[in-house]
Amino acid sequence: MFDLFNKKKQEELNADVAGQMLQNIFDVCEVEPNTVPLDDLQSYSNYRKDRFFLQKVILVVVMLLFLAIPLMFLGPKIAVLEQVTQAPHPTFHLDVDSVLPVTSVKANVDGQDVPVYEKHKKVYSIEPDISGTMTVTVTCVNNQYETAQVQVSTIDRDVPKVVSDEAKDGMIYIYLKDEGSGIAWSKIYAQKSDGSTFKPAKYDANKGWIAFPYPKESINIFVPDKSENVLQLALTIK
Repeated sequence: MFDLFNKKKQEELNADVAGQMLQNIFDVCEVEPNTVPLDDLQSYSNYRKDRFFLQKVILVVVMLLFLAIPLMFLGPKIAVLEQVTQAPHPTFHLDVDSVLPVTSVKANVDGQDVPVYEKHKKVYSIEPDISGTMTVTVTCVNNQYETAQVQVSTIDRDVPKVVSDEAKDGMIYIYLKDEGSGIAWSKIYAQKSDGSTFKPAKYDANKGWIAFPYPKESINIFVPDKSENVLQLALTIK
């Protein structure tokens, strides 16, 4: 049993011995001796083996390249592109379906690049910071790509603006406007120097004004809009 696992390499005949044996066989069989030396025959046999092996390698490589041709035309597919959060910071969710690795995901709004974050493998989050038409491009390792567009229209980065102000009947009237998401009238407040806060005495959202009692000291007035942009006014008493 031990010998089964320790087989010795078979000894090969010496070229001279093999040649003499072949000559003896020719003599016994009364056949004309071979005119080509045995060394040449052996060298040619090895050459044929090496050449045949090289042909097989080339054939396998060609077959693999032929089978890989369809992969060169496989492109990515944008499976999901949807908005998941609203103003003031809208976020879009992107799912990519692709057999080949994804090399890049780019997004821009009217030519301006916007941030793209990879959350998981082939799952991305896009956070545009301007309104407009957002173009998303997904590219694979074989340079095949797919593009999709979606409209971004919920971004408001501008604070409300003061149109005018006036004092009458012991009140300070401030007229406001906001062309973005609109003023959050119920969230307007004023703050005194001691840190205490109070609401406007009255406001009219339709006519666009707020009214505070004429203060005895300087106050800060905070006017937020629905996108959480806040206008801060300093009302100084002279």
